[in-house]
Amino acid sequence: KERRDFVRSGLIERNIYPAILWPMHGDGQNVDADVHSEFRNMMLSIHCDARYSTSDLIDVLNALKSIEELAP
Repeated sequence: KERRDFVRSGLIERNIYPAILWPMHGDGQNVDADVHSEFRNMMLSIHCDARYSTSDLIDVLNALKSIEELAP
């Protein structure tokens, strides 16, 4: 969770706004709460669709690489 939050903060500092999408309460599925918690604590979702250029995606990649070098 600490690493996820570090990466999330670094992205936000670079005007990239990831989401934490888990757990999805009320989705009607019987999933072990521990599995949801573990997944949520390490995953970020970065939105991407046809509005973004190759250059935009390279900027995101470079931001992730630079944050990874600093990550605890």
